[in-house]
Amino acid sequence: MHDYASNATTLRTFRTTHACLPDSESDEAFICMLNSYRSSGGLARAKEVFSLFKTRSDLGVAALARSIAQRSVLSLQWHADVWMPLFQFERQSMTVKPIMGPVFAALNSVCTPWALAHWCAQPNQWLDGESPADILDADATRVLRAACAERFALM
Repeated sequence: MHDYASNATTLRTFRTTHACLPDSESDEAFICMLNSYRSSGGLARAKEVFSLFKTRSDLGVAALARSIAQRSVLSLQWHADVWMPLFQFERQSMTVKPIMGPVFAALNSVCTPWALAHWCAQPNQWLDGESPADILDADATRVLRAACAERFALM
C-alpha cells in the first residue's frame, strides 16, 4: 500500500513544479487535465476505453482490468466515472504501450493517480518543457528517464 499522507512535503514540492495541480481533485483540476491531454489524444471514460479495447485488441478486457488494478495503466476517478488518458494506448490495437509499465512503476510509489495524471500532461523540465504524454511516441526512453529522475527528486 502507498502512504500518500506521509508524503505531504513531497506533494507540495510536486505542486510547485507543476503549474496546473490544484490542492484537490476538483472540477477545476479535471478541466485542466481535459485541456492538457487534448494534444495527446484526450481523456476517455473507462467504459469507452473498454469498448474500444474489446473491439480492437486480441486480449480480453480482463487483461486491461488487471493492468488498471496493478497501476500499469493510468486511470483516475472523477465524480462517478473512471477516466483514462488515451496517450498510453496504441490507437489501432488499443494495446498498452510497452513503456507505460516502467514509467508508471517509477512514479506509483510517490504519486497518487491524480498527481501522476498531471505529471504526464504538464510540461516537464526533464523533457525540455514538453509533456510526457506529448513526447512519448517520439522518445519513450526520455520519458522513462524523466520519470526516474522525478521519482528520485520526490523521494
